[in-house]
Amino acid sequence: MPRAGRMNLERLIYKKPTVSVYSSESNHADGRPAKRHGKARPARSVHVPAIDYVAEERPHRLFLFYEAIQRRYHGKWVGSYARTRAMRTCFKKLSDKLDELEALGMEVSDVDYICAHHDTYGDGLKPQHLISWCSLAIYQNYLTAKRASVAHTTPAEQDAFDQDMVSYLMQLRGESKAQVTSLLEDFDLL
Repeated sequence: MPRAGRMNLERLIYKKPTVSVYSSESNHADGRPAKRHGKARPARSVHVPAIDYVAEERPHRLFLFYEAIQRRYHGKWVGSYARTRAMRTCFKKLSDKLDELEALGMEVSDVDYICAHHDTYGDGLKPQHLISWCSLAIYQNYLTAKRASVAHTTPAEQDAFDQDMVSYLMQLRGESKAQVTSLLEDFDLL
């Protein structure tokens, strides 16, 4: 009796897929199904679809970047990549989009792309935001802000710029210097 209990436990732990006589797999060269002792039953193991890891490498890497940002900044746990079809589809589309941009000659950094969207959407960032129609503009604005240098002006340069702006607006609007100056001061532009 103890032997039977141990065998059941081993079968439970070490599940081996069993071939059904109803499947298209066979052990014979002529295509006849394999014969088994006892009645035929379907395999007990869970069927996991085969994933082409070479083709899925970039989408999965993009998902890992997204997941790391969500965990680090917001403490959110993102659903499983392998089990969520919508998640895989979204990151596959993102990978295709980034490949198209690289084919056009644009240099794209995966991490910066996702960080740009995180800066824009913050806590509400969803995978669908990464493939939206405005995502390229978000990425370009992020790169512009990241690479921009800070300009420092002296008070004399600032005064000269202000005087040039007032004279330009006087000519453009046909108003006096006092009117243009009061208008700019009302909006804290001068």
